[in-house]
Amino acid sequence: SDHAWIATQSGYLLEVYLDKSFTVSLKAYHYPDKQFRKLIGDRAGNIWCATQKGLSMLTAEYLNKIELPPPYALQQITAIAYGTKDILWIAQNRNLYRVSLSAVHPLMQRVYQAPAPISCLFNDRENRLWMGTMGKGLSYRTEQGSIIKAEEIESIKNGNILSISGTSDRLWVAALTGVYELAYPDKQRKAVHLIKHHNKQSGIGSDYVYFLFPDRKGQIWMATDGAGICMYSGDNYHHWENLDRGDEKVVYSITEDMSGDIWAGAYYKGLYYFNHNQWKAMKQENETDANVSAVTANASGQVMAVYERCIDEWYPNSRQFRHYNYRLDLGIDSTTSVLNCVAKDFQGNVYIPFEHGLLIFNNQSKIYDITPGVQITDIQVLTKPLKKQKKEFNYDENYFTFKFEGISFTNPERLNYRYKLEGLGDKWIATHDESITFPKLPSGNYTFRVQAALDGSFGYAKEDTFSFTINEPLWKRSWFLILLGCLAFFVVYWLIKLREKRQKKLVQLEQERMNFEYEHLKSQVNPHFLFNSLNTLSNLIEEDGAAAVSYTERLSDLYKNILAYRNRDLITLKEDWEILSNYLFVQQCRFGNAFQVQFDVSEELLKTKKIVPMCLQMLVENAIKHNIVSLTQPLRIKIWSDKDEIIASNPLQPKVSKEDGSGLGLINISNRYHLLTKREVVFGPNEKEFVVRIPLL
Repeated sequence: SDHAWIATQSGYLLEVYLDKSFTVSLKAYHYPDKQFRKLIGDRAGNIWCATQKGLSMLTAEYLNKIELPPPYALQQITAIAYGTKDILWIAQNRNLYRVSLSAVHPLMQRVYQAPAPISCLFNDRENRLWMGTMGKGLSYRTEQGSIIKAEEIESIKNGNILSISGTSDRLWVAALTGVYELAYPDKQRKAVHLIKHHNKQSGIGSDYVYFLFPDRKGQIWMATDGAGICMYSGDNYHHWENLDRGDEKVVYSITEDMSGDIWAGAYYKGLYYFNHNQWKAMKQENETDANVSAVTANASGQVMAVYERCIDEWYPNSRQFRHYNYRLDLGIDSTTSVLNCVAKDFQGNVYIPFEHGLLIFNNQSKIYDITPGVQITDIQVLTKPLKKQKKEFNYDENYFTFKFEGISFTNPERLNYRYKLEGLGDKWIATHDESITFPKLPSGNYTFRVQAALDGSFGYAKEDTFSFTINEPLWKRSWFLILLGCLAFFVVYWLIKLREKRQKKLVQLEQERMNFEYEHLKSQVNPHFLFNSLNTLSNLIEEDGAAAVSYTERLSDLYKNILAYRNRDLITLKEDWEILSNYLFVQQCRFGNAFQVQFDVSEELLKTKKIVPMCLQMLVENAIKHNIVSLTQPLRIKIWSDKDEIIASNPLQPKVSKEDGSGLGLINISNRYHLLTKREVVFGPNEKEFVVRIPLL
């Protein structure tokens, strides 16, 4: 680089240049209250200095100031212009002052007092200083210091001059009667010569022109009162009466930037630029409601818009305005409200009067980025900080708060932010807050974006992002729905199969019950049982009529209970005991003391436990059917129970000849229990007894 900064402990900041011939030049800035110890530059062009009093920020890279002592007075300034050899001309009412910018401590030297207030100044290529006055027309000061009044044109001889500008061969003067295109004085003739008078009738649209500006193509731009902007090229006038906002017909100032775009300052706080034959409004946010009094540009591309209490500087590469006011600690509490009171030297540096002297907007040595940075500083989920870079969240983790900060090395004011949450909406939302909350977000993919800007323009704004996903609830996920569908299919399939199994089981149970009934009825109505029962009844009738009646009743109850319970799968143990007791009465009447039954079951089990109908009777009947019953060999049957089963046992006294169907009753009982429960019926002989174990249900 050919540009550097050097600091000294005595408070001097030295700007060092190295030109193409390797010649070093220095420019010194003195800060008597600071002792510099270290320098560092940021990306926005600021110089940060470590001093004995702490950290200081210097703007010398892009902005300097020259403090001027009295008789300098901002309220009295009416015009300024740059001459040659670092000479700046300042007009305060009728007085013309000369300021040497190369002096260590510049002073104002009065060189002329005009007959009327000086309204505008222009220094031409021959180093003639042209002065326009309010009421005394036009005059110029030669390089030798002589004052010559332009009296050749009667209409401006004692007129009000609003603006003076020039091209290589023309002098342009705006008065209340239009614009005058003049020829410069030459060596033979010191007077000006009128070439053309431009006014409302000729094509400007207004006789009142605030400012004249020649661009690099030689075209003359005119800022008018009431006719907007007029551009004169050759013999043609081009008009833009209404700018972008439609009501800007009063224009104060015009300039051209390094890219060739034309800028204009209008009455209603409007700043506009002209590109591709169209005027566009530059939307800004500054602290004042004053109008733009001047617009100018330096040689490195920055455009300055001067307001009553602040100055905005446009950075084309950042597409942002740098804002200068009293908060910058440069003493900018006000600027002049005089229109177009700015000057530019031959290098393009811009001079603007302020309360304590002159602000110098330097040509910048390189392209600086004044775009503020922005960073998401904290993310909270359900009001709790997100400690790690978690990207996926459960469906109920849907309450998000984003905190962010803008970092600006340019402006101390609060920044402008805008944000959007992609996935929830695509619209940017502007805010000055630094915290945004999104409650009850639905499931989906999201990207939070936040940008920061110095003003309302976010064209080149930096941004920070955070992408995350809120998962669907388990019951809404596709794999879960597929799994649920498969599970539902298998459940339905299982229920169908279970129903088929139950139906099959019921059919088998019904069949077994029918078999059981058939076997039982068959056993009850077989000839031996009927013969024995009737024979016993006949004997009782002859011996004891009352006993015969009781016998008949009990036999009747036996068959009645058999018919009553035959269609039931289970009955209580007490109900089955009633069947058994009637059967035992009949058999004891027949066998007498040769047949004995011991029944030991608690009353609680009789009421609460269930058993297959006629099961106990069949056990006793099976014992009688298979064993000898006589006085010499009495048949003693024991029936007892524990909590889970009832047990029947009888001594092994097998008959010599077995009856038909022996063993079918127990098998039938076992089959019926198999359909009702997983618990099995156990029966069989041991050493001396035949034992049957029936589960209680």
